[in-house]
Amino acid sequence: MERSLDATNAGLAQRRADLELSWPAWTPRTFAQHLDHCAERWPDNIYIESTGQSWTYRDMAAYSRRAAGAFHRAGIGVGDRVALLMGNSAEFVAMYAGLTRIGAIAVPMNYLLGPEEMRYVLDHSAPSIVVLDCEIAGRDVATVVRSTGAFESDGPRLVVRSGLPRFEPWTAWDDLFSEDASAPDAESPTAPCAIMYTAGSSGTPKGALLHSDAMLREAYGTALTRGYDTGWSSLTALPSFHLFGLAQCILPATFAGGRVILRQRFDPKEQLETIAAGAASDIVVVAAMAHRLIDELATFDRTAHPGWALRSVFIGGDAMPEADWQKVRDAFGVDEVTSGFGMTELQGTAFMVPPGSSNEVLANTVGWESTAGCAGIAARDGAEHEWRLVDPDSGQMVAPGEIGELQYRGPSVSPGYWRVDPETDTSRADGWFRSGDLGRVREDGAFVFTGRNSDVYRSGGELVSPREVEALIASLPEVGATFVVGVPDRRWGQVGCAWIVPAPGAHPDPDTVIAHCQSRLARYKVPKYAFLIAEAAVPVSASGKFRRRGLVDLAAERLAEQTLSVPE
Repeated sequence: MERSLDATNAGLAQRRADLELSWPAWTPRTFAQHLDHCAERWPDNIYIESTGQSWTYRDMAAYSRRAAGAFHRAGIGVGDRVALLMGNSAEFVAMYAGLTRIGAIAVPMNYLLGPEEMRYVLDHSAPSIVVLDCEIAGRDVATVVRSTGAFESDGPRLVVRSGLPRFEPWTAWDDLFSEDASAPDAESPTAPCAIMYTAGSSGTPKGALLHSDAMLREAYGTALTRGYDTGWSSLTALPSFHLFGLAQCILPATFAGGRVILRQRFDPKEQLETIAAGAASDIVVVAAMAHRLIDELATFDRTAHPGWALRSVFIGGDAMPEADWQKVRDAFGVDEVTSGFGMTELQGTAFMVPPGSSNEVLANTVGWESTAGCAGIAARDGAEHEWRLVDPDSGQMVAPGEIGELQYRGPSVSPGYWRVDPETDTSRADGWFRSGDLGRVREDGAFVFTGRNSDVYRSGGELVSPREVEALIASLPEVGATFVVGVPDRRWGQVGCAWIVPAPGAHPDPDTVIAHCQSRLARYKVPKYAFLIAEAAVPVSASGKFRRRGLVDLAAERLAEQTLSVPE
């Protein structure tokens, strides 16, 4: 293995050097300007492959210009919002680019949300147009959209790209779309180009403002760290409404004229068949997907497929033990295994475990600070961010090796949140963004993530705010109080566990509570477990404050005896 890793590192260094020669200086661009530049360099290279169609860089640039013209004729201008409630597709990427041409702001929406959650995002972002795919990955999104009630009066204009919504009024995208590509060109790479909603510690989703220059800097950093080269082809089913899929897969490919194979639904067998056919040299997944692929490989003989040319794997999301990382190497037959750590507000990754790193580093750290060469901070040797660790209470820098809160600043940090006054934004302090992530730095410089300063947990790669789930459960009359915590789960990384304090004289049924959540929340937010607990048994500190960690420990004990779960 050591010999193999040495070879990997040597080849990686050469690929990085070639990429840096290809991009000797950084030029700030909007996504549309960058796409046009790539179309000039690699006009006939396939950029996006989805739904059985292949789109070259020339195709994508042309479609984005026509999309910009369509939105412009529909009255969309600088600063106007357009919600994209769409599945993974070339059209999504091209529309996203097209909106940056006219200075509009894209709002990629999570199609897994329930009606109330979706209505909040629509009301908060106030888009002029919502572009809809009626059915996405087997989900009847049109019915959910109708249930929001947002289109009954003076709401946004509904434009349907695919399917029939079975309610009025709506406009077909094909009727809006035409050959006319005339539209004014926006020229500000640092103006807001997107709002992405992320789970907040307050329980209310927050809309992080993103801009093209930062996202492209982060994407170039990923391409440089992983050593993208000619012929790079990434396969992913990560949803485009999340920054992970966009910043770590769709955008990085553009710096090498590479290809992205998009899938709307994650199907382990289909993914392996795609790789076996020689279509993909790289896959980008979260840990939950990686486990399912490994399970599928137990009955899939990759050695029987001569087209198998996979050479790299990027796994984000939840932590995995050393043994699982070795399973990844063995199952896929790759040495280039990468992991990353970031957040929406950073418009990409903050730390990355580069290809060729050991299983110990992958399992116990999130790697070293991300670098982006010419796209990074020149005074810091190309680092993507300036960061520090501080005591979250005192605000003072912590000593080496001690745990502190990660704070960031730099050109890739989000300028703020949509409709949040900068003067009252508590996530900013003296020019630094307070991430809420806690950790320490090892002697080798690798960062060790130790937890959140808030109570948010991650399930299957998705952030879940306990307060949002708690508020829903607490609305039941038989519930006196409730506490939701994240507990370890092999498949999903973490899942929810709801502790329910009965209202006086009431006898709530845990199964009914879970069913209530299922009817109103996205699947990944629904607690897998629910237990009753007496108010006097809720763990508190000496000062009387609720100890969430105590309920996590109590859940571990209870799960050994009794489990009430949502069927898989």
